[in-house]
Amino acid sequence: MTQKKHIRPYLLPCLACILLMSACKPKGEISGTATYTDYYDGCTYPAAGATLHKVSVLPNGTERNVSSVKAGSDGTFLFEYVENGDWYIRATLNKEDVIYEGCSEKFSVDKGGHANTACHLTFSKLVYGR
Repeated sequence: MTQKKHIRPYLLPCLACILLMSACKPKGEISGTATYTDYYDGCTYPAAGATLHKVSVLPNGTERNVSSVKAGSDGTFLFEYVENGDWYIRATLNKEDVIYEGCSEKFSVDKGGHANTACHLTFSKLVYGR
């Protein structure tokens, strides 16, 4: 009987914590690989060092640039803590005197899920005298 009296003061805070945790939207991840087709030799390479922008597509159709990361030496990238919704990845790469640009297809992240996408960059413009 005395044991129940000691448990009750902790019951309400524990239930409140469980309800609060279940109300939070789980965060997901977006990973993928960025590649580019070289302007000079036409070959495809990992887009090492490319800047990748995580773009949210809002229900009214507008877009919001949320954050950016750099691709690794193998062209891979990872966005953590992604909210549920529709997204795409926009990428840019400055290599020597060439700027490459590209974007992924639109995709969804739901219930803290993981999305994997590819982003291929192509020639955008030449920049001389940098």
